[in-house]
Amino acid sequence: MQPKATDIGWSYGEGRVVSGRAQDLLLLVCGSRVPAGRIDGDI
Repeated sequence: MQPKATDIGWSYGEGRVVSGRAQDLLLLVCGSRVPAGRIDGDI
């Protein structure tokens, strides 16, 4: 998985791109639920 923040121009890693705002990506990586429609890509 490659998280890619759309609001601050940041990405990390390789693989499938999962994009969204940085704070939503952080919630996702920490295992929290993210409201529908805030993350784009296959999780």
